[in-house]
Amino acid sequence: MMIRRILAAAIVTFISVSVGWGQTVPVVGANPRVAGSNQQTNAWSSTASVTIGTQGGGWYGGGISNGCQNALGLWNPAITVQDFPNLSGNYSIGFYGSYYQTFPAVNNYNGLSFPGMTVSEAGGLEMGMTYTPIGNDPTGVNFGWIQFISSNNLNTLVNSGIPRAQISGPDQNGLYWALDNGGNNTTPFSNQAGGNANSTTLLDIPFTQTSLTQNTFYTFKGWWTDSNGNVAAGNVNNTIKICQNGVFWGYATNNLGVTGGN
Repeated sequence: MMIRRILAAAIVTFISVSVGWGQTVPVVGANPRVAGSNQQTNAWSSTASVTIGTQGGGWYGGGISNGCQNALGLWNPAITVQDFPNLSGNYSIGFYGSYYQTFPAVNNYNGLSFPGMTVSEAGGLEMGMTYTPIGNDPTGVNFGWIQFISSNNLNTLVNSGIPRAQISGPDQNGLYWALDNGGNNTTPFSNQAGGNANSTTLLDIPFTQTSLTQNTFYTFKGWWTDSNGNVAAGNVNNTIKICQNGVFWGYATNNLGVTGGN
């Protein structure tokens, strides 16, 4: 949910499903935004592309698991992840779009809106996703979104306001990892941390200020639990649940000879 500025040019977007323990979680929609004059301008070296599919691993997925868990531990060393339940519902990618300098408004996407903005030499993407609970899946305001970010550029994370002490890495792949909750020190869940999200829908407009950067987001459903493992309204005992299936998505910037930035 954090705003990330940029000094870069070509943007490539990608969205996929990350599935744990062989489970298949449907992703529905994934509709690109209608291209406008601010999309694919002459300043770009390549068109945006999105890949929709399934990937094995989920929260348990090797480097993803280590990166996310390390980042969560740095945010709050006392946090315990109780278990990694399966959910039965569907993730739905309502729209996505990569943009350069001008980011259009989003009007009432399942109750969430974005007024639009123009940032000189800025590039990134807009993305909206929903989760539709099925069966015994939790519901209500305490059914949260928890999101992590990995980047090959430490400054991208630090300049977005994440304290260096809460960033893990670099790992063996040269990536840095952090909890992406807008710097909130009370809750890891985006919809409870003032992010543009509610219990069923997430709207994100990330962008970066550095070329040759790849930023990947790992988005899961999760919730605080009480001592009996039930959904809680807040932090009862530093214990949360994070479902093992989620969505990873992001973008990469290419270097067209633009210099400077942080």
